Amino acid sequence: LYKEYKEGILLFTLMDKKVWSKSVEDTSGLKEYYQQHSDKYIFGDRYDITYYRCSSKEVAEQLKSDLEKGIQIDSIMRKFNKINPLNVSNPSTGKFENGQNYYGNLLFATQVKDVKYMIVEDPKVPGGYTVIQIHRFLPAAKKTLNEARGSILSDYQQYLEQQWLEGLMKKYPVIVDQKAYAIIKDKMTKK
Repeated sequence: LYKEYKEGILLFTLMDKKVWSKSVEDTSGLKEYYQQHSDKYIFGDRYDITYYRCSSKEVAEQLKSDLEKGIQIDSIMRKFNKINPLNVSNPSTGKFENGQNYYGNLLFATQVKDVKYMIVEDPKVPGGYTVIQIHRFLPAAKKTLNEARGSILSDYQQYLEQQWLEGLMKKYPVIVDQKAYAIIKDKMTKK
């Protein structure tokens, strides 16, 4: 048991040195790996949106009107939430591909193109509505190194591990004693 524990710690230390720490510290290697495999890291079509959850359709329509007039969201939030703090929730902003967000999915389903605002029923709030502010449609594009860093780092670690193992196999080839193998095979098949 002690030997297995010791070998496990040794393997962990080697993996850390040759793969995990190296992938984090080797920024030039990571950049080079990204450049060679950048076609693998792409965004699908996305909508850049902000959505505001409202307590009623009337509040949603007033909010949309204020947004169209260019009134700042802080002023809008104070105005609506002065009477009832649940009239308008804090806005959520993001760039969403199809399948990532309920409101983004609605835009893909309706194939919105030239609309800046939409009001839809809120499925999570009975009687509630949501105003979706559509900033822009973003066609599919490559992710930058920073945008895909987690996926790239994981793939780079797998690449480093594969390179390390291939180097070990070249340096220490596995040689099977065919006579001993045949004897063991005969004993195993006779049982």
